[in-house]
Amino acid sequence: MKTSIPVSMKNKFDKVTKQPEKDVQEELSPMDPPDGYLPPSVEDVPYEEMHVFLQKLIDEHKDISKELNNFEE
Repeated sequence: MKTSIPVSMKNKFDKVTKQPEKDVQEELSPMDPPDGYLPPSVEDVPYEEMHVFLQKLIDEHKDISKELNNFEE
């Protein structure tokens, strides 16, 4: 059983801004995403400066790549 709220009461709870604020900085929009081929940072990070978790993933990747190459040969 739903109860409806009178229109005069809705305005007290559901305020709608008729004119948006001006001088608001633009944010990223899903309609204008950043370019995937120009990431904000393209500098290489040395292996020694990476987090231990990333170092472990890199090491595992190298090991698996070697195994795959041996299998393909």
